[in-house]
Amino acid sequence: MKEQMKSETCPTCGHRNIIKPSNGIVEQRRKAASSLANHLAFSLNIPRTKQLVFILGKGTERDNHAAVAHWIMEKIGYVNSWPLPADEVHALISDLERDLSGILSDLDHGKFYV
Repeated sequence: MKEQMKSETCPTCGHRNIIKPSNGIVEQRRKAASSLANHLAFSLNIPRTKQLVFILGKGTERDNHAAVAHWIMEKIGYVNSWPLPADEVHALISDLERDLSGILSDLDHGKFYV
């Protein structure tokens, strides 16, 4: 599912440099992940509050929907095509449901302290 990062070797020192997609492509994918996150959050009844920001996101997102977008980008990385094929979207939905169920289970067992 993840796009292979290309690399090039410096002819002088032999150091490998990773070539990432251009900023325009990355921004386009970020916007697509944000749109997909909003749809997933709506379908899973995730409110725009901040409870999941530190759990699904990196802690700097403005709300749960942005945290879900971060989770999507972490999950799929740099993919070859947007929009994602339907089977990959269904797999993401299942993964998010599983992760959220695991979080709820951990909360029930006192593994997280709020």
